[in-house]
Amino acid sequence: MSRFFRRIFLSVWIILLATVGLTLFVVSLLPQQTEEEETYDRQLVEILANDLRDALAADAEGAFSYVQAHHVLDFDNLLQIYVLDANGNDVYGRSLPFAVRRFFQRSTAPAAGTVRFDDPRVWAHREGLRGYQVVGYQSVYPFGRALVRPGTRILLLIVALVVSAVVSYVLARFIVLPVKRLRQAGQRVADGDLTVRVAHTVGGRTDDIAQLARDFDAMTERIEQLLHNQQRLMRDVSHELRSPLARMQALLSIARQKDADTSLVDRMERESERLNELIEQILTYARMEADTEIRKRDIDLIDLLTTVAEDASIEGETQNKSVVVRGPQRLLLTADNALLHSVFENVVRNAVRHTAADSNVIIQISDSDQQVLISVQDKGSGVPDDALGLLFEPFYQVDDRRSSGDSSGVGLAIAERGVKLHQGRIWAENTSSGGLTVNIQLPGNS
Repeated sequence: MSRFFRRIFLSVWIILLATVGLTLFVVSLLPQQTEEEETYDRQLVEILANDLRDALAADAEGAFSYVQAHHVLDFDNLLQIYVLDANGNDVYGRSLPFAVRRFFQRSTAPAAGTVRFDDPRVWAHREGLRGYQVVGYQSVYPFGRALVRPGTRILLLIVALVVSAVVSYVLARFIVLPVKRLRQAGQRVADGDLTVRVAHTVGGRTDDIAQLARDFDAMTERIEQLLHNQQRLMRDVSHELRSPLARMQALLSIARQKDADTSLVDRMERESERLNELIEQILTYARMEADTEIRKRDIDLIDLLTTVAEDASIEGETQNKSVVVRGPQRLLLTADNALLHSVFENVVRNAVRHTAADSNVIIQISDSDQQVLISVQDKGSGVPDDALGLLFEPFYQVDDRRSSGDSSGVGLAIAERGVKLHQGRIWAENTSSGGLTVNIQLPGNS
């Protein structure tokens, strides 16, 4: 049985036992008897004593049998009546409670009528009984009698609720607090902070939650190491590729000067440019993966998108493709201008690349509920539904319909990282009329 399970199990029992124990303790502190109850107990003792006196006067040998036959001597916890002889023993052979024995030892002076002595639970009558005593004793304060008293039920209910609430709060805090810290740490990891650790927050605990915290730290440490190695690999590969690329560009320049085959040189130059662009995007992505902070300032989102749309329209001009921006005339946003420019440039250029010839890419901007939604819709062939969630993975290519040979497969991954750094969300969906829509949701200015 795990330590954590044992603690929960014991906590439930502690709640029950503490509630019962404290309830009984409170009952014992309540006034033992009301005035009416005291009178009733005294009368029971007095009636039995009077009958015993008369029976002793009429028939001394049969007096005790007569009393036993005609009176109730044991009222459970309400009252127990004993008949003591000169030696302090019960004539019916019953064992005496400690309080009754102590009363017999201490109360040697004669008393008239039925009276109480030093113990409020003891009533005694000895007058005219020829050395015998009738003693009434209330052993413990009866729980049942407490329940019928005005206000006692509410008091006991409050006591039970307070005890169970306190123990339950301690148990809930014991369980929920470390779980809450784990959940918060998980959210930070999801946001890209792999430096978070939680094992030190559980102190010296050795239960399952503490083990879970240590496993969480080991997992994040391993993920951080793997991600660091991946980023370093991407940077190293990119830098290593730049050296031969620079030499190849130099050779292309020499080939042009020597009147080499122009078409072949042009093809090599395009591939060189594409390779250079790919390396630049890989380096950009690696830098963005390592960044956790951005430099925000007030920008005009419409102006930024208009600039991106104009640049993308120039690229698509040869196939009569253009980019149209629809939305308000001005929309202020607190964001990283360079980072958002990279996000929208990659998304819009990807849309222009895949939209059909003689068509428009539509950028729709809407602002509501402190959220800004930018939708970029092309008129291409769309993607399979099962590939929508993979479009933002680095180097992911859907199929030949979405891969023209000019796409590096890193642009949308850069866009996703940039949106996440702005605490936003990006997703893709196919449109009913054909084509793909990439939606970007960003926090608006309050």
